[in-house]
Amino acid sequence: MIKKLALNRILYVLIFSDLVVISAYGLLAPIFGIFLLEKIAGGTLVVIGISEAIYLISKSLIQIPVSIMIDKTPGQKIDFWLLFLGNLLMAFSLFAYIWVSLPIHIYLISFVYGLGGALAYPAWTGLFTRNIVENKESFAWSFSTTLVELGRAGAAIVGAIIGQMLGFTWLFIIVGGLSLFGTFLLFMFYRELTQE
Repeated sequence: MIKKLALNRILYVLIFSDLVVISAYGLLAPIFGIFLLEKIAGGTLVVIGISEAIYLISKSLIQIPVSIMIDKTPGQKIDFWLLFLGNLLMAFSLFAYIWVSLPIHIYLISFVYGLGGALAYPAWTGLFTRNIVENKESFAWSFSTTLVELGRAGAAIVGAIIGQMLGFTWLFIIVGGLSLFGTFLLFMFYRELTQE
């Protein structure tokens, strides 16, 4: 089966790590707006919009210089460490929601989450692109996005159930824990990068 798919070990680890990290966030996505409206003093639809804008703006503005730095640095170790650090920032941001009570807390977490994404996204795509087997590019990208999107779909349902049955605190603990697990999976191919 692996030979038929023609993906190497690094790609499998990247895909599985991404599946875990993004599915973890998918547990939270369908009910995050409810959390902000119910649990944050002064939480409104505007707060939700501002927090999403802060995340997207910080990620968008920071990832370009990060990607330039990655491209100028030889080898793949920089990609690995930026991906690892970015995923850690995002995981710890998810845990931080346990203690928020004001919109400013949400905005700060959104910025840190965006910073994490700005480090992780160009590093992940760089590693992924450089390790695609020749003439399997479309399949590799499609395989990755298909697994991750199916994971998010399942996670959306499970996250709503966990939130309803156990509450938001447990949901944030589970989401943060899964994100950390997915982040540390990356070490499964680190030795291969150090042999460059």
